[in-house]
Parts: sequence; structure tokens; C-alpha cells
Amino acid sequence: MTCIGIGLSHAEDPRKKQQCSAGKYLLTGLEAPAILGLMRFLIKIVANSLGILIASLSVPGFVFDGNIVTLILAGCVLALANAIVRPILKLLSFPLIILTLGLFSIVINMLVLKLVDYAIDSLSITFGALFLATILISIINGLWLGLLKKNEG
Repeated sequence: MTCIGIGLSHAEDPRKKQQCSAGKYLLTGLEAPAILGLMRFLIKIVANSLGILIASLSVPGFVFDGNIVTLILAGCVLALANAIVRPILKLLSFPLIILTLGLFSIVINMLVLKLVDYAIDSLSITFGALFLATILISIINGLWLGLLKKNEG
């Protein structure tokens, strides 16, 4: 059972939810993992969007010329690519990852970011900027999600 602080409606079935401290609700059954999974995915979208924005401001050759909606869409595409494409690429290149002591993971992250570049018209990444942007976005995601996990537990 998990106690979360999102704005759940008081009109929902009171038998399913019990009041926790500070206006949070105790979720039972299958809804707790589903809501927490969705919240984690939304946080990853925000972290990816922030990473793309910071990379576009600081890495020469990494150009994002869209609006905030396109930025969030790019973060969503990157989150989906990281959730779907990246595990498949890691599985297929497992021997190379072992052989290079994990450094081939950077190449996989570069491929995923280039895939996002092809999918989003407002994003343009040169090959030289791809490596630096990948490292920067990975660091930003790691810091953002690390701070979030530290605050959770």
C-alpha cells in the first residue's frame, strides 16, 4: 500500500481509499502501481524535456527551435524511445556492452537520441554534438531522477 499526495477526488469510492496524513491517500490494490508508474513516466518526460532544453542552450550543433509543446513532445518521444527501443538495442548488443565494459551504452544512447532527432522536426543534432548532448542529457536525467528517488525514500 502506498500513500501519495496527488489530488484525488473526494467523490471517489471511500471504501477503496483511506485518508493518510497531510491530505494524502492510501491506495490499495492495483491502482497504486499504475498511478506511481504514470507519475514516474511523466517525471521522465519532464527530465528529458529539461535535458533537451539545456542541451540546446549549451551544446553547439544541438538546435531546438520549437515551442514548449514541441519540447514536451520531444521529451515524450525520448522517454518512449528509452522505454521501448533502448532495451531492445541493449539486448542485441549485450556482447559489445560486456566487451567494452559498458561504454557501448553511450553509443546506444546516441542512437536513441538520433532517433528522436529524426522523429521531431524542430530538433536538429549534428554528429559532433550528438556525443556531448547524449552525455549532458544522461547527466541531467540521472541527477533529476536521483533527487526524486532521494525525496521518495
